[in-house]
Amino acid sequence: MIESVTAVLLDDEEQDRRLADLLITDGLQVAALEPRASSSETLGELLSQIADRDFPIVLLDYRLDMSADAKYRGGTVAASLRDFHPDVPIVLFTTDCNSG
Repeated sequence: MIESVTAVLLDDEEQDRRLADLLITDGLQVAALEPRASSSETLGELLSQIADRDFPIVLLDYRLDMSADAKYRGGTVAASLRDFHPDVPIVLFTTDCNSG
């Protein structure tokens, strides 16, 4: 029997979070999570949400930039996540096909 793994997909765009459904296979479940930079949520609270669910892998939108606040940009979130959870693999991705 294949053990099921649940990854988390972090993206600020609803349409892109729908990718979670496309990624589901027999052994992989994907939970979509929307960081809420516009609310009072801090980066630490976002990282705690990931830790509380004990996700074994994180899929993170590289172009995550929901706010002018740089703490929610993809590279910054990845670095903070690495500090908070050094053993969790992080996959940075983007659906932005513009070269501009």
